[in-house]
Amino acid sequence: MSGSDTPTGYAQPMAVFGGEPSYALVIDCRTLIGSYLSLKDIPVVFLITYSGNKRIVSETPFRERMLECEKAASLLGVKNLSYATSELLRVKRGVLNETLHKRAVHVVGETLRIHEANLAMKERDFVTFGLKMLQSHSSLRDNFEVSNEDLDNLVAIAMACEGVYGSKLAGIGFGGCTITMVKKENLENLIDTLSINYSGECSFLIAQPWGCSTELTFELNEYLCKIEKANKHVQNEVAVTKKERALHCEKCNKILKSKIRQVKDDLDKEKEEKKLQEQQQQKQ
Repeated sequence: MSGSDTPTGYAQPMAVFGGEPSYALVIDCRTLIGSYLSLKDIPVVFLITYSGNKRIVSETPFRERMLECEKAASLLGVKNLSYATSELLRVKRGVLNETLHKRAVHVVGETLRIHEANLAMKERDFVTFGLKMLQSHSSLRDNFEVSNEDLDNLVAIAMACEGVYGSKLAGIGFGGCTITMVKKENLENLIDTLSINYSGECSFLIAQPWGCSTELTFELNEYLCKIEKANKHVQNEVAVTKKERALHCEKCNKILKSKIRQVKDDLDKEKEEKKLQEQQQQKQ
């Protein structure tokens, strides 16, 4: 809890005191034990994009979401939703109203996605990791209901860019930032595209895993943070009206949905091919 009795999470303080250079910190919220996931020599970077939507945690429905999760866990008969399963949600569907069911579906699904994303990064499977980011954003938007139009548009615009594997809102939502995983060689194009096509004023940080305590968890790239969209418009001689931006975002959303379907189809195809190969080997 914060000084204003607003509930807060464990991620930030654990990152501050437990961070290690070149490693992501994977936190088990049941035990508050962290494990390290190597990010050494990966060909991607994580771009933090600030939407311009300033939000103060105590002024958001974040506390309401926490209470909803606690109530859902109590009705399901578990200590907290991290102990719930998809099967439990199916069996006890009748004890939860629509809102509480959506909150529980998000937490149960997110727990599984984090596990799958962790395994994917260990294997350097960036396609699967990016898919988990997209699925997380969709659930945060539809089930946990903490996204907004600006965050959704930033994700959609990012996903329309070459070299982007995945994008999602960061933190508790209700404004704030998105985080996008992109190939290093496509970073500058991603920043330019977001700066030009986003309807608001956005700014950027490159996420860098640093050590703990007094060191910052994000490296501030001066060039990126000084980008002003108005200047970009002049430099590139691009005049984008609000109507054109809206049409562009609508197009990006369609591309996003198409890309998610394509990624899923590719993964299913790979699994099917692997299964056929195994069957052929068994026959031999």
